[in-house]
Amino acid sequence: MATVSLETLNWIESIRSKYGVPGLSFGVVKGISSKDETGSSLSSNARWEHSIHGFGTRNVQGDPYNEQTVCAIGSCSKVFSYLVVALLIHDGTKLPNGEPLKWETRVKDALGDAWEMKDQYATEHCTLHDLSGMKIGLGPHPYGRTHTTAESYDDQLRLIRHLTMSAELRQRFQYDSICPLALAGIAELITGKPYHTLVEEMIFEPLGMQSSFCDNKKARDTHKISEGFFRRGGSPQKSGVEKTGEPVSVGWWTKDEGYWMVPMGGIASTAKDMLLFLQELMEAKHLSAGILETPAEGQGVLWGPYNAMLKLDQNTPGLYGRGQAITSYRGHPVEWHSGNMPGQIATMIRIPGQKLGLFIGVNDGTRTGAALMFATRNRILDELLGLGITGREDYESKFLTPVWQPAPPISPPLPSEESARQALKELYPGTYAHGAYKTWQPYPFDPKVPESQAMIDAARLAGHTHEFDTHCIVSKSTSFWLSHILFRPLVNPVNGICTFDWFAFQVYPVSNGKEGWKDDEFVASVRSKGRGVWSEKGIGMFEGFWDIIPSSQKPLPTDWHNGVDKEASAEVWMRKES
Repeated sequence: MATVSLETLNWIESIRSKYGVPGLSFGVVKGISSKDETGSSLSSNARWEHSIHGFGTRNVQGDPYNEQTVCAIGSCSKVFSYLVVALLIHDGTKLPNGEPLKWETRVKDALGDAWEMKDQYATEHCTLHDLSGMKIGLGPHPYGRTHTTAESYDDQLRLIRHLTMSAELRQRFQYDSICPLALAGIAELITGKPYHTLVEEMIFEPLGMQSSFCDNKKARDTHKISEGFFRRGGSPQKSGVEKTGEPVSVGWWTKDEGYWMVPMGGIASTAKDMLLFLQELMEAKHLSAGILETPAEGQGVLWGPYNAMLKLDQNTPGLYGRGQAITSYRGHPVEWHSGNMPGQIATMIRIPGQKLGLFIGVNDGTRTGAALMFATRNRILDELLGLGITGREDYESKFLTPVWQPAPPISPPLPSEESARQALKELYPGTYAHGAYKTWQPYPFDPKVPESQAMIDAARLAGHTHEFDTHCIVSKSTSFWLSHILFRPLVNPVNGICTFDWFAFQVYPVSNGKEGWKDDEFVASVRSKGRGVWSEKGIGMFEGFWDIIPSSQKPLPTDWHNGVDKEASAEVWMRKES
């Protein structure tokens, strides 16, 4: 049965309300196998049951979050790009050279001169299998221009040639949004149709997903969207709501169609529609059965840090292929993905052997919202798998209580030395450029302006005790995931080179409650932080600017003040142009 007990529903609502999460919905789809004349279960033609529940509110007006609520599914969108290409391969679609499109096809043969990487071997030999397993040698580079504005996929793909490689081709899995972007570009090129049209015609329409959108203007026009929420005003030294802060709406993530983001995370949908999608993947009626099954050469191995983020069976090796993470939950093989957009998170998970699928959408883009999503997911799975352990494991204590507990003491930041402050003031003026990160134009940080106050509040809420005042330098960015990069000078300069702490902020205008935004009120989140070097030739970014996973990060060289080639060794080098 797809029915979730009243006890579990009450538990979800109680912790949602307790931790101040505005709203969420979840949907369950369960296949009930038919019986033959002997009473044996049939492997096909299952009877499918759907169950959907909503809790709390979807916006500042207090409208209920329910089965009709349209939410941003974030990176759950990635699987659609793999599915579109899989369908094109299944249909025998030809490349421009007349050869059939295959997973073994070289990306260069499909995209032509639009595909170029810094490594020539990777450029020439990368295949669709490598895109499937995210083993192309590039990390996510989340703050690059490949994640912003309404540029065409072709234009975005041409920026990849400027990105520094963090591994060799097929050396290891590195989660990114570049691979689904490349697949969308391939689909457009060989069909002559916009990618969003292909998703609508090949997936949404056949499956009856009438409340799913690639066009985010149409999603907004339903007047059923879930607004995104962040938090402000909290303090890590306190507990409860005083620690996490109050939820603040940032509205929907875009004013336009958002087509540029669709392959990576721009699809909007409802719990009802996502159950139709999960059901189709478990028992194909309109698509081809097993179309997303991934051979070994199309899989990447999720190692350490990624496994920790799964929060399913922590010690189970995980794989990634064709837009799905493949791991297990209490011994059951599962296929899943999660995603986030500003102020919203979502997850979809299916257990094919049990014909069980689950989708959850939450409109709290902070750690609190993520913790509620994980706790809800595990509680529901425990019950529907019939393990007889529902309620035995305290998921509130496991996931949510740590978010509320006072943060442990952290090491104080290195002092910002006066000579470093003066050196940075002399170095910063100018324009700095990178082929994919575009331009930065730094200016002195003013802690009194509303955007700066939002950044200071977000840093404090994240547990950072750094002093942000007029000795800091800040630059705006055009990246979708990075609006401001803040530089805090560190130790005495040597040979004209200054070191700094950097903080990547995303600053959002607060919703005015009328599908618009306020001009003078902001809320922010700290995306990441690290260190770097600043010289008269440019800015070198180290320690995670290209990837949040520690094992992929380049540490700041200990001999940064000597003859080390900072441009070649940096994750990202912003060249000074004027």
